[in-house]
Amino acid sequence: MLMEANDDIVKFNELIKLAGGEYEAKSNEVKANIDSLDDKKRF
Repeated sequence: MLMEANDDIVKFNELIKLAGGEYEAKSNEVKANIDSLDDKKRF
């Protein structure tokens, strides 16, 4: 029982890491898009 709970916690932590990585990637993509729009505004 305790071992199963520990396995679940490990899996949950992996999901959190994956979600964090996806969030960071999307955040960087959005920042790049905003920078691109700023560049276009200057012309």
